[in-house]
Amino acid sequence: MSVKNAVGRTDTQVSAFSQLRSEGLGLREALVGGMDRLIRPVTMTALAAMFGLLPAALSTRIGSQSQQPLAIVVVGGMIVTLIFANLVPAFYSFYGKRAPRTGQGGIGH
Repeated sequence: MSVKNAVGRTDTQVSAFSQLRSEGLGLREALVGGMDRLIRPVTMTALAAMFGLLPAALSTRIGSQSQQPLAIVVVGGMIVTLIFANLVPAFYSFYGKRAPRTGQGGIGH
């Protein structure tokens, strides 16, 4: 589930990059503009979830057997989210060099 959310966020990033490209911005400007708008909320949400569940993920006391597996999964998913959030612009810069289609409304190319 956490990985599904990370992949869903990459779709949002690609759509934002494509929308800025269809508005006439160059590749670099679209990447900087899209990351400027999207990276702060994603990073802050992921870090808040990670730091909030880190004590439960590392706990070995009585009762942690029921909380620890879920906390580990959520922390791992947030790490994947942060990795994808930083890798998507790099991959888009390699594969997003073609011109976006006109009239798509920011859906992507």
